[in-house]
Amino acid sequence: MKQCIFLKNVLFICLLIGLLFFHTTLSQAQQRYQGKTPMYPKVSFLFGAGMVSAHNHPGNLSLSFPYQTMDAGHNMYAHVFKTNTRHLLSNSSPELLFGIDITKSHVTFNFSTGFNTSYNGAFYSLGAGMNLFLGHNQRSPASRMQQAGWIIRPSLNLSFFSFTTGDIGSIDNNNVTIYVLGSTAKPKFTYYRNKHTYTGYANKLVVIYKQNQIGIEPKIAVCTNPYRPGVGVQFFASYFIPLSQSCGLVLRQHDIKKNATQFISGSSKNNLNRHDEITATYNNQRITSTPFDANYFFIGVAIVFTIQD
Repeated sequence: MKQCIFLKNVLFICLLIGLLFFHTTLSQAQQRYQGKTPMYPKVSFLFGAGMVSAHNHPGNLSLSFPYQTMDAGHNMYAHVFKTNTRHLLSNSSPELLFGIDITKSHVTFNFSTGFNTSYNGAFYSLGAGMNLFLGHNQRSPASRMQQAGWIIRPSLNLSFFSFTTGDIGSIDNNNVTIYVLGSTAKPKFTYYRNKHTYTGYANKLVVIYKQNQIGIEPKIAVCTNPYRPGVGVQFFASYFIPLSQSCGLVLRQHDIKKNATQFISGSSKNNLNRHDEITATYNNQRITSTPFDANYFFIGVAIVFTIQD
């Protein structure tokens, strides 16, 4: 835990140094090209897709934990939940993304989000980068900035990545109260929809595996110049380096009609590495850390729409 806190502090300091460097570069550019260079910011929207490729080896997840049920007559029964062996992810999978770039001369700030089409995963990324305008025919950097057709854009991003494997099993919740991992799932629950209150009658308690990562993501992109009119394109490649990872179980009730759910407890409470009641194995080895190391390459292409003045 102390190591994770230390790494987060180092990351925060590096980001501050990076932002200070980018701000200094921008100020110098403004002083040098004032009146010659289009310094006004450009806002661009990106829609794209790519392929995530992990260099580790995915495997099989198995887990078990005890729980109790109480029927309408207040009789208690002890049980053990066991999953069938579940294949956890794959080496590569496609991913869709949406992003916003704010470009001002030699500096770009970006935000992107997206989801994986092979499993229930999502990512969020925020960062800053520099713009290197390509051009050999222009005599001055100011002319190159205005006339260059392409930009090389290195950047550093702070990224959050989360995924679930879907249902890995369920417990019968019909007319019984379930006591599991320090939480209680009653046979009836209240939910809200369209500003109205309804009563749900639980059919089952679904168990879901979830994994979260936060880390840095160096990125290199080649894109068209946002200061030139027309629809652009961006080719990019990045590498996600996790600094902090966690994994656990999400418990969620489903009612009999399957049109409502109720959250019972999350992955932080039911952490696989810290919860004594959960026995988990990955490739037949007891889990002592996050089973799937989320280092990955992300390579893709995006269409760019820039707001023109």
